[in-house]
Amino acid sequence: MCTLMLHDMLSSLKISAKISFLMTRYMYLRNTNP
Repeated sequence: MCTLMLHDMLSSLKISAKISFLMTRYMYLRNTNP
């Protein structure tokens, strides 16, 4: 049970990190190419 919760937390962290990375890259590209 505990390991499952930890795994879920890690996967959600990975997803949020990926989303923030994509958002940062998108904003950067949008700022460089007006």
